[in-house]
Amino acid sequence: MKNRISGCTSFMLFWALAFPTVTIAGQTFLIGGALISDCSDPLGSGQAGITVSVTCDGGFSGSTTSFGGQGLWAVANVPEDACCVTAVGFCSIDSVCPPDPCNDTVCITVDAAHQAENQSLVFWECVGGDCEPACHGPIVSSEPPSGAIDAREPHSVSDANDVSGWSSLEVTMGGTVESCGVDEFSISEIGGGPPLPVIVAVVPVSEFSVRLDLDRSIEPGAWTVITHKSSGSKVCLGFLPADASQDRLSAASDINALINSIDLVAGFGLPDYATDINRSGITNGQDVLRLIDLLNGAGAFNVWIAQSLPANPCDS
Repeated sequence: MKNRISGCTSFMLFWALAFPTVTIAGQTFLIGGALISDCSDPLGSGQAGITVSVTCDGGFSGSTTSFGGQGLWAVANVPEDACCVTAVGFCSIDSVCPPDPCNDTVCITVDAAHQAENQSLVFWECVGGDCEPACHGPIVSSEPPSGAIDAREPHSVSDANDVSGWSSLEVTMGGTVESCGVDEFSISEIGGGPPLPVIVAVVPVSEFSVRLDLDRSIEPGAWTVITHKSSGSKVCLGFLPADASQDRLSAASDINALINSIDLVAGFGLPDYATDINRSGITNGQDVLRLIDLLNGAGAFNVWIAQSLPANPCDS
């Protein structure tokens, strides 16, 4: 049975196909269902390896571990009784989307009259104290890509307050992103100083992608690390002016790396964020001159020659 409720799709899953039908020998019964992490993808986001326990007023207790791509679980030989089922970290809402408040436990009546629903106990993942669709991780990819180093000028040559740099990024997640918000992500720096950029908006781009908008550009001379909290997955973006070669060191050798890329020398192709040094939208000889300006500290620029970034924190 498939219902459309408040923009979400919910499914009632009948386990007669997945498990044996009602087991009533000695007035005992099979109960079961699924543990699901993504409201909008109930058949593709099951959580395996989660303990589900059953306790009954008459003293029965039993437990099992969810398994498979649908997070299936089943406990057999449950007596006819008043019983409670607990799946820690999941919401006792029985195929409702959006669901009731999260409390990990649903109490049921186990008897022949309740077998249909007691073999279809679907739990959704708890998020932020409420049973809401998860911002489903991990981060699969990003644009700019994780590990990229912005080698372009951090501001205009004449005005240090005319700041440029990445102030947003697009991330593709491992599941749907309808509930992704600023609280789902954190931001930190390696090699920089305060203040940190702040994620001010999470804007859906597609079913699986969001754009993270920051309140300012990331800091030159540092790695900025964006973390999806629930999965621990990360995107690491570096900013090192003049590091055309992307080797975490601004040096005279970056001049040759840039020239080779402009001249289309085989094996020296570099992305725009490593070659459009003056941010004109075109890579040409003017970018070589601007890279030299950055190395030497011309105009309002700091001296960037011999400056470096620490190891990419996403590699550890």
